[in-house]
Parts: sequence; C-alpha cells; structure tokens
Amino acid sequence: LGTFMKGQLTRDAFISFMSPEKRGKTFWLIDMAFTALSQDRNVVFFEVGDMSRGQILRRFSQRFTKRPVKAGTIKIPKMLHKAGDSVEVEYQEKTFAEDLTFDEVRTNLVRLQERLSNKFKLSCHPSNSISAKGLESKLNELIRTGWVPDVVILDYADLLAPNRSGLESRDAINETWKTLRSISQQYHLLLVTATQSDAQSYQSNTLGMQNFSEDKRKLAHCTGMIGINQTPMEKMQQVQRLNWIVLREDEFQEGLS
Repeated sequence: LGTFMKGQLTRDAFISFMSPEKRGKTFWLIDMAFTALSQDRNVVFFEVGDMSRGQILRRFSQRFTKRPVKAGTIKIPKMLHKAGDSVEVEYQEKTFAEDLTFDEVRTNLVRLQERLSNKFKLSCHPSNSISAKGLESKLNELIRTGWVPDVVILDYADLLAPNRSGLESRDAINETWKTLRSISQQYHLLLVTATQSDAQSYQSNTLGMQNFSEDKRKLAHCTGMIGINQTPMEKMQQVQRLNWIVLREDEFQEGLS
C-alpha cells in the first residue's frame, strides 16, 4: 500500500477516494485517520451526514480494538497469491465469543483519548448542514486555540452544503471542491475525502476518469483520485483493488490496479 501511494500523502495534497455507494469509502477514510494518528499527527475527522456520532465512534472503536461488532468467527486475509488473472487468498480465522458492547466501546474510547493525548478531533454534522467554508471556519477555531491540524479527513465531500445559495448544482459542486483544495494549500495540510462514482461504475471492474459523478471538475481540483474496485468474487474474498484515476505529482497508468 505504501508503494502504491508513492509518497502522495503529504502536506498541501488533496486526495479523494471514488467508488459506488457501500463500497468501503468510510473504511478507507478511518484507516487514513488511524495511520496518521499512529505517526503522531494532529487529525480532524469531519463526519457529514453519512453516520451519526455514535455510529462513527463505533467504527473507530472497531478499528482501534481490531475486533468486529458481532460475535462469531471471522476470516482475516493474510496473503494474496496471483493465479493467472485471478487471486487466491490465504486466511487466518479468529473467533470472538461476545459482541462488542457499548461499555467496551466507551472504555476503549477513554483509553484511546489518553493514548492520543489530544491528537484527534471528531466533528459530526447532519447532511447538508455545513459547507466547505463552514469546515474552514471550524479549522480556524481550532487553530486559534493553538491546536494546528496536520491531516483533515472528510466523510464525505458529496454531503456538504453549497458555499452559497443561487448557484446551479454543478457550479456549487465545483466551488465546494475548489474550497477544499484551497484548505489543503492555505493551511499546509493533507486533506482526504471521498466521492460517489456514476451509475456505469456498477458494471466496471476498474474505475476510470469517465466514472465521475455530477461534475468532472472534481478530478481537476484534487491532487490524486483513488478508485476503490471490487468484483462480486473479490467481495466474497474480502479483497479490494485500488487504482489511481488521476495523479498530479507522479506518473500513473489509468486502469491499472
């Protein structure tokens, strides 16, 4: 994964994941936050509309405790073996006797807060209740207190309200993405978000530039767009493929995952 990212997760970068709905965008965004925190970075996670505060906290608790919500036996992919055009997966099984309880989540979050030592901020907002300019105001409030973010994670850009009323839908989307790009530059931070792909992506094995939704200028504003790809067979195998759809700072081959 580190080789795939090619050093793109840097300050001043604006990275987005793209996929159909329910393909794992929030999973990848949480993992980005987890990785940044493990590297001692200040991380702000904006949850906009997709999940409630309780739901996103449960997701974070799962990630930090490395266990599922429900009791049972799970198969953890440990190794991939190339077999022609397909992939064979080697698994390790692990059994959990009990469900992840609310008390356990709360205890884990307290331990997490102590461990992170004020490195993590979570800001939750209903869908269409805050704009990109509103996010910038929230960042300014944090900076005025002396807390400077290194990484901003936004779950996700499509659910932001327009910066101002009266704009045609596509122009409003374009302005939102321009603002997000400006935030990454002005505050010298890494901004990572996600966006939905179009209806044609349901039938695509690997996403490309043509699979944008609503406005293709999204591709122009981000420094890198990552496709999340998964065939029905790969979903059964618990495997996903990533590919660079666009990449500003390095060479890439569209469609190669």
